[in-house]
Amino acid sequence: MISPKRKAPSRIKRERYIELLNTIEQMRSQEVIERSSINIFQYHGTCDIFDNFKPFCHFGTEDAAVTAWRSKAHQRHGIQFDEGQENNAAIILGNRKIPTNLSLGIIHKVALFLTNPLYVNDFKERHNIGHIAKALQSVPGISKSQFKQLDEENTRVLMVNILNVALDLGYDGLAYVNGTEDVGSTSYTNFFAKQAKIVESRAVYVRNVDGCWRHNPWRFSDVE
Repeated sequence: MISPKRKAPSRIKRERYIELLNTIEQMRSQEVIERSSINIFQYHGTCDIFDNFKPFCHFGTEDAAVTAWRSKAHQRHGIQFDEGQENNAAIILGNRKIPTNLSLGIIHKVALFLTNPLYVNDFKERHNIGHIAKALQSVPGISKSQFKQLDEENTRVLMVNILNVALDLGYDGLAYVNGTEDVGSTSYTNFFAKQAKIVESRAVYVRNVDGCWRHNPWRFSDVE
């Protein structure tokens, strides 16, 4: 018996994928910004140095951002920055040099342009997007055509379809109850780079006059 042929999954080259995402951003990001009259102020912890966020970044409370930073710092620098042991970490660091494209830690205060995020379950991995598709498929009023688009197997095609379907259904980002950092708090994800604006930043570690690292304990919440 000849088994039926499976339909080959859609393919999309990386260059075409980036082109499609850029086209969606150019055509649809402005409508999202214009209808987002309320800024949600959230935080993002990182060791990378940049001026602008990419789409699908994660933002949460300041405590969540600090926890996320500790994990990233361990991955980037191989040093465990445990809570309450930051000064010990500074001693270990000494006058260690780091690459110019990295820092020992930055916490950004961010203004998010979001008014109607889609609530999804917490996801541990940034590119695990299957749960986003399932959440959209359960939205009342979704058409058969939209539902079918979200059954796509190819990750890149699915990401493009998720953005188009979510925007057509009136969603402008994602929200979820954080199960990893500051457990129980609400965190958010942007669809477009323009939705996230850095308001203020603080370095977790700064250099003393002798060139050694010193922990900076100040937090945004100290003055808010």
